[in-house]
Amino acid sequence: MRHSPVFLLRLLYGAALLFFALNRFAGLLPLPVYEGAAAEFYNGLLASAYLMPLVASLQLFSGLALLTNRLVPLALVILAPVTVNILLFHLLLDPAHILPALGIAAGHLLLLLAYRRYYRGILSAQAPVKGTGPQAAILSTPSVH
Repeated sequence: MRHSPVFLLRLLYGAALLFFALNRFAGLLPLPVYEGAAAEFYNGLLASAYLMPLVASLQLFSGLALLTNRLVPLALVILAPVTVNILLFHLLLDPAHILPALGIAAGHLLLLLAYRRYYRGILSAQAPVKGTGPQAAILSTPSVH
């Protein structure tokens, strides 16, 4: 049985997300060690006490969604800010390790492109409210002042 490249990328990306989320919660691998501004920034994220567990939770949800092929478009949207921050962190603060970040960003972008038809509604320039009743009329009528 042959699988499409999107199927394989979805599974690979989902497995990586699941691994990194579990690593954050279970400490499978040691935390990375950074120097200079990268260390200050990363230590600040860790010191917040909520942000890295939140990121790991988003990665866990997204990884499971990708692996089970459930809510994939939502998972990719939720994960987008995390991916952008990983890329910018390594681009600006830790360029020596940019290649894995580029791989993460490329995989995410390819999956976003593969699922692009699901984003048409949220990427509309205008989104009129459809429905009946006075609330729909109020919401869909632009106010002029």
